[in-house]
Parts: sequence; structure tokens; C-alpha cells
Amino acid sequence: AEAYNSGKGSADDISIEAVDELTLKVKLVGPTPYFLSLVSFKTYYPVYKKNIEADPEGWYLSVETTVGNGPFKMVKWANNKMEFVPNEHYWDAGAVKADRLLFTMVENASTELTMFENGDLHMTNTVPGQEIPRLQKMPELKIFPYLGTYYYIFNLEKPPFDDIRVRKALTLAIDRQAIVDNVTQGGQPPAFAFVPPGIQEPDGSDFREKGGDYFQEDLALAKELLAVAGYPDGEGFPAFEILYNTSEGHKLIAEAIQEMWKKNLGITNVTLTNQEWGTYLTSRDKGAFTVARAGWIGDYNDPNTFLDMWTTGNGNNNSRFSNAEYDRLVAECLVEKNMNTRNDKLHRLEDIFMGEMSIMPIYYYTLPAMVSQKLKGYSSIIIGGVDFKTAYITE
Repeated sequence: AEAYNSGKGSADDISIEAVDELTLKVKLVGPTPYFLSLVSFKTYYPVYKKNIEADPEGWYLSVETTVGNGPFKMVKWANNKMEFVPNEHYWDAGAVKADRLLFTMVENASTELTMFENGDLHMTNTVPGQEIPRLQKMPELKIFPYLGTYYYIFNLEKPPFDDIRVRKALTLAIDRQAIVDNVTQGGQPPAFAFVPPGIQEPDGSDFREKGGDYFQEDLALAKELLAVAGYPDGEGFPAFEILYNTSEGHKLIAEAIQEMWKKNLGITNVTLTNQEWGTYLTSRDKGAFTVARAGWIGDYNDPNTFLDMWTTGNGNNNSRFSNAEYDRLVAECLVEKNMNTRNDKLHRLEDIFMGEMSIMPIYYYTLPAMVSQKLKGYSSIIIGGVDFKTAYITE
């Protein structure tokens, strides 16, 4: 498929076959243990070819031409409201319990929370962080796991961030627990690695638990590293900026880290720069930053979705990290047939990457939500979203 999409092969070379109406056969280039998780990612959703060919630019904007294969189908879309009913063609239609799903798209998170509290919604997963302390004792508040990591990127091509001692000093000198307790307030676990909890090993254990933490916060060591790098008590440390995409939440985190670096290391000339999403991405891609906030949510449930992005020249590798052994191991993991051997190599990859400290992990994501006690049978999906297949309402 890759050769065909790149113009180097023909459609006849694609080893995908519709065996019958309910069976799809796919021949893979190499062993891919995360394949079933991968095909549940949004970019792999099947679409109806005839509708796309008839209206390439607008097929997805109409109820009549939007065709899906899930447990529900859309029957109405008016302004900010969508209505779904059970899909009679769904392979497991008998398991679907709800007669109807109504979704309301609300621009303002506070407005959405008010709608929930007024009984207009049964669920919202857009909960303003500043409201969480007030909601903590309410049984409706749920903190769902979310397969992702919030972190800062160091640009390894910009001095003094090309010095690992500087990167380590900055990483060891912030109080992650204070950030999640006082700023984000969404039950996020502090992060001391890049691959988050929630990914199973071949033996069923958790990848993060086996890999453990790669560092501990240590102000004394941070000060020592900074001094050895030539900046005792922050003296002479050049001015730099923290770049983030426009968001009150990102701003509050940046302000907290700015203050921690000032208080703990004596680094006083840190400025905060916010940019709109598109401009911010361009700045990261071009390397026009010194330190930038970032976040990565797993595309599928496997360590590879967090580790292959740091290969040399990868479009997501904004830190400019480059390591020949790392690149080799990523390639080997794509064809390794022994799952235990592959898993060991994945841990080795994270060892190499975290050893260079080209990023500063801050916390692992969670997904705070408010859920009515009347709503039953739903399940949260760790890579994002909610499964309403067996959901129902009790009175």
C-alpha cells in the first residue's frame, strides 16, 4: 500500500481482499502486533467510494452521503446538533441498546458544563480545569485514562540546549506534582518517562511499570549540573522563550515552570510566547524555537506510536534528536517476529531517548468528564473517545 500511495507500485500489489461481506483479509509486510488497534484509528475508517467520487469536496457534510460502519448512523445534522440512531447493518446490532444519541457541539467549555449541571446533557468530556476542585466530591466526575504525554521540547540545535547538562538541570528542577495539583487539576500523574501507562506487554503487564521512571526531581543535582555547564546559580544563562499554542491552560503551565526555573535555578530571563495553532506548528517544524510545549496522544495502543517519531528526520522530531542505534532499532522493531525480543528493543529505544533528555516530560494525560449517574453501559477509549455501543439511560 505504501508503494502504491507513493507512486512506486500498482493497485494490484495491495494485499487487501474482501473475502465476503463481513470479512476483510489484509496481508502485512511484517509482523504488526498492534494492527487491530491501528485499524481502529480514525484515518483507517472505511468510507463509501461512490459518494466520494460523486462529491469529492462535500460528501462528508451531508447526512445522506456520510456512510459509516459503526453501531449508529447519523440521521440528522442541523447547525450544532447531530442525531444518531442504531445502524441496522452493524455486525453486532443486537448488542446496541440506545434508541437514539444526540450530540451538541458547544464552543465554550463553561457553557457546556452548565448545560450538564442543568440536566441538558448526560455527558461532557470538556471540563474546565479551574472547575475540577469544585466538582471533586461529585460522583458524576470521572477521570478517564488517556494514552498521552504532555512535555516540553528542547531544540538541540540551539545553545545552550545542545548541552545535555543544561537539559537535565531544567528537567530536574520543576515540581510536577505541584503543576498537576495546582494548575491542571485533572488527576494527571506526573511524568518521568515518555511512554505513558496503559500499554500492555506480551505477558500482560504494563510497559510503563516495567520500564519505571528515568529520573527523579533533584534540585541539588540540577544546580550542580547547571554550574558545571557554566551557569552557577543561573548566572550568564542566555535569554530564551517557552513557545506554546494559544491556550489559557498552556499559559498557566508555562508560567508555573518559568517561576520554578527562576526560584530553583536562578534563571530569570525566560519569556513566554504564544502563537495560534498553525503558526505554532510551523515554528516547531522549522526549528524556530528554543523550548516548546508539546503533547502526544497515541494513535494506537503500542509503544511504537511514541517511539518511532524520534527517528532522524521524522516530521514529528522537532527536537532534532538523532541517534544511529535508535534509528536501527526502530527499523528492527518493524520486522521482529519474536514479541518478547521486540518488547526488549522497545524498552532499549526509550532508554536511549530518555538518556539524551531531548524532551522534558511533565505529566501523563487524563480525560476528566462529567457523566450522569443515569448513563450506563458506556466505556472510555484510552486513545480518545467514548464507546456508546451498549450505553443506555436509567430513570
